[in-house]
Amino acid sequence: MKHPSRLLSIFVLALLILFGGCIVEYNPNAGLPQGDQLQKLTWTPDGMKVIVQTDSFAGSAYMQRIRLFDQSAALVQSFDVPIGVAFQGDIWPTADDSTIFASIYTGSLYTVSRYFLASGSRTAIAGGAVYGESVDHRHLFIGPSGYQSQSGKYLVVDAGSEKPRLESSWLDVAPSQYTTGAWIGASNLGYFRYNSFNLVDFVITDSLGTKLDSFDVSFLTQYYNTQAFHGPGALYITGRDGVLKYDSASRTHSFLTTDNISQADISPDGSFIVYAAGLSTYTLTVLNTKTGATKQLASNYVVYPKISPSGDHLAYIDKSGTSGGKLVVMPISAP
Repeated sequence: MKHPSRLLSIFVLALLILFGGCIVEYNPNAGLPQGDQLQKLTWTPDGMKVIVQTDSFAGSAYMQRIRLFDQSAALVQSFDVPIGVAFQGDIWPTADDSTIFASIYTGSLYTVSRYFLASGSRTAIAGGAVYGESVDHRHLFIGPSGYQSQSGKYLVVDAGSEKPRLESSWLDVAPSQYTTGAWIGASNLGYFRYNSFNLVDFVITDSLGTKLDSFDVSFLTQYYNTQAFHGPGALYITGRDGVLKYDSASRTHSFLTTDNISQADISPDGSFIVYAAGLSTYTLTVLNTKTGATKQLASNYVVYPKISPSGDHLAYIDKSGTSGGKLVVMPISAP
């Protein structure tokens, strides 16, 4: 009869051989494959997982991956994106964790698709880019992007079922180069356009494209990395000029900060904004949208902040120690 300790050693060795390839995958601090760089991310609607788009320069050709993490930032699964498929801009959650909405670049056009993580297949929804998403993660506000920006066609699409359904569309003869927008409340929308003086406004419409309000933003100096967010009674525009707040009741605007912002996100209740600011290196800051109080969260190249659906956790990519970066999840609240 073999010695019990020897049997135990054999058993442990067998487990290591069988599951060795998975141990590294579940280590949140494990190094990424050579050439992988973590980029844009989103939470699943239940707040249980974080989906991260990854650029990969490993091997003989550039490709992308989708990596699925749990709440503790531990890697759950990694999916290779077929070569030739490239995600552009943000990725958006669907009602489950097996698919995402994304603008996919092919040739010279951008196509909004429901992308299936496991198979790499996709269902085309519309041409353009996602400007905003409803709180039920079913309806998309889609606008022009790339060569499609010449048309100025805006769409509201019910993308929650197997076959997308166009709910409304309209043509704006003067869309601006700010290819971003916001879903506002239950059914209103916001985006940038040129006014009759060829200056840029942020216009608010209903879901049929009927103008409800607008305010001048022509004083913004740059449109690169501009984002728009909605909170109770206010709209927020982040970018190179800082955080601009537009009060819907008083119809006045002010800057909450003039930090040079690259990426930002707003809490579900609109009480705070988290943003990455800087030029060559980036600091992560949380800003109270009511008081203007700020608190620095992290420094030295931290990017792509995204607040959880419950509003109490923050996910971001820390690239301070490695060019590939690692996902960090931490508790968050307004300062």
